[in-house]
Amino acid sequence: MRFCGAHLTPGTGHASVRLAQAKGLVQRAGTGARVIVGGDFNAHPKDAELKPLYSHYQECDTANHGTFQRKGTPGADRLSKLDYVFTGKNALADGSVTADHVSISDHRPLISTIVFP
Repeated sequence: MRFCGAHLTPGTGHASVRLAQAKGLVQRAGTGARVIVGGDFNAHPKDAELKPLYSHYQECDTANHGTFQRKGTPGADRLSKLDYVFTGKNALADGSVTADHVSISDHRPLISTIVFP
C-alpha cells in the first residue's frame, strides 16, 4: 500500500501551481489498487486543478462535506471543502467529517474508511 499526504499551495492566483502539484502527486503515488492520497488541496471539488486526482482515483467523501472554516465565519453553512482523501477506483470507500472543533486547526477532521480488494 502507498499513502501520500500533501498540502497544495494556497491562495487565489495559484491554480496552475496546484494543477502541477496534483499531477506530480498522481505521478509519485501511482495508480495501483492500494493507493491513498489525501490532504489539504486548497481547491474546491469542481476546480480544474483537482481533475488529475478525480481522473485517476475516487474520492472517499462523495457527500462533499465542508472541512475548512475561515476564522470569523461561524456556522456549518460557511464551511468550504478543501480537504480530501482519494483512493483507487476498485476500493470500497466512504468518508465523513466530524462536527467536533479542533482548536489547533481551522480544518475539521476528515475520516475515511477504505477496504481494498
